[in-house]
Amino acid sequence: MPPPRRTATQRGPEAVAKVPCLTKGKDRNWGLRRRVPDDLRPVIGKREIWISYGPVSYAKAKAMHPAEMAKIERLFATARKRIASATLRPVATLTPATLEDARACVLRWFHGQEAERLARPTPDDPIELDDALGHLNGDVADLAGEEGRRIAERLLPGILETYGFAVPQGDVRRVSVALAQRALVEGAERQRDRLSGRPERVHDAALPVTIGNPPPAPQAPGLTLGALFQAYMGAPERAGMAPKTKLKYDGFIRVLMQVLGEDTPAARVTRQDSRKAQAVLQALPPNAGKRWPKLKAPEAAEKAKREGIAPMHPNSVINHLEFLSSAFAYGVREQLVPTNPASGLNGVTTKGVAASPGVERRRRPFTEDELRLIFSAPLYAGCQDDGNGYANPGPNHPRRGRFWAPLLALFGGLRLGEACQLAVADVVTDGVPRLLIQADAEGSRLKTVTSQRVVPVHSSLVDLGFLAHVEKMRAAGEQKLFPELPVSASGNYADVFSKWFGRFLTKASVTSPRAVFHSFRHGWRDRLREAGVPREVVDALGGWATPGQSADYGSGFSVATLARHLNKISYPGLDLDHLRPQAD
Repeated sequence: MPPPRRTATQRGPEAVAKVPCLTKGKDRNWGLRRRVPDDLRPVIGKREIWISYGPVSYAKAKAMHPAEMAKIERLFATARKRIASATLRPVATLTPATLEDARACVLRWFHGQEAERLARPTPDDPIELDDALGHLNGDVADLAGEEGRRIAERLLPGILETYGFAVPQGDVRRVSVALAQRALVEGAERQRDRLSGRPERVHDAALPVTIGNPPPAPQAPGLTLGALFQAYMGAPERAGMAPKTKLKYDGFIRVLMQVLGEDTPAARVTRQDSRKAQAVLQALPPNAGKRWPKLKAPEAAEKAKREGIAPMHPNSVINHLEFLSSAFAYGVREQLVPTNPASGLNGVTTKGVAASPGVERRRRPFTEDELRLIFSAPLYAGCQDDGNGYANPGPNHPRRGRFWAPLLALFGGLRLGEACQLAVADVVTDGVPRLLIQADAEGSRLKTVTSQRVVPVHSSLVDLGFLAHVEKMRAAGEQKLFPELPVSASGNYADVFSKWFGRFLTKASVTSPRAVFHSFRHGWRDRLREAGVPREVVDALGGWATPGQSADYGSGFSVATLARHLNKISYPGLDLDHLRPQAD
């Protein structure tokens, strides 16, 4: 007689293998453990993703698993799109790499990777250490094969462009890719030695680099200013740049190259040249390229001075100069240029007083008085409408995007774009009510890949009727939670709202230039700290990358845990009772 069939819970680990990525964590709770593909790690910032399902049964965990796996697939898809969108621009101004050039670049890049690996803490937990070694064993095998060659193909352009070289062709390219692949394997083998407690050694004689024996930095001859900007923008740390940020930086580059010259050798740009750029920027009006498309920046600045046209805001001047300084600072770090001629340059206000790019420009949280002014403004106390009449007292209490977006930031820490672009489907109301902050095919964007997250709906938002608004939009068949909010020409949901909110603050008598919509998020994070919420939970709620071990090995919290911590925050000096929905 055959033995009785055991249940899934009784069968134990062998049953788990039938459900990919469903496993138990070190806390013995079921969860999702998913290895991040090698080519996506530079964007996602983790080797592995772990999402705990909490103290639930195997059957419940299995039921939850498909939805969470789908989220991970969307995360990977977003990361792949970001990598694809970061394709390098034409490199006509770069020097084609010889085999020796490519070897020097790969060795220098490998040295930097080794420094990063050495800075990672060794896992204290035996289970995590065993997991890390298991991944490294798989890495060595994968990187030595076709997967490693494909990764090396994608990495090589960025490695070479960092030092001002274009990707070679033919046999030189093939050998260069092979060397980059060998560097990937060598790095994984050395890290495996470290975690195994074995003496560190050089496995591949072609890569004799150690931290104590760094290779000289390669330097392309005659690196132009245009090539320096190109290398700066193409560096791996900017691979996940948001389209809006890239558009802004492209504008900075266009103006600066018109002033300093695209083909000017970067090493010959002097402090005097940087001062010249500063003077032009201080006279240049906003949108000069659209106003006078045939004029270069110096000519447009002179024309504006003759005609008495006001220049751009001092903060815009500072932003241009900070970009110039950052690009040269990058060049100095990578030994592409000897000095930074734009270091420390300041903008100048209309009164001639230096505007520091330091503390004075940083955004800050709203004060309690400012929060009271905001939420007692006519939009919240009673207005004519939430269109042009939002600042005029009246009998109406509209509860649409302009009403809810500040409250979502106040209690949920949402960025402006995240709040404005919410879809009705992004609000899950079964179980613990929560928001799914995610990019999608309908135009929703995120600042970074790690911004994708789950944010529970704070109990105060529930009390104020937020879920009722969600159900109203769902019943109306709306796709977006705030369908009336317009999208800018660049496809960004935050642009138009941000300009309106600046006017709203002024009319509400909140006039500090450091008080902006993002001030809600600064204050929200401060409240979490004051409530004693653990750093890892704060990072999970806010979509920040957690430094150190959790960034390498993954972390996750159940929605119930996140909600418990989020509901610890409050604003004792802020009375919002007048915002509660009134009974009919």
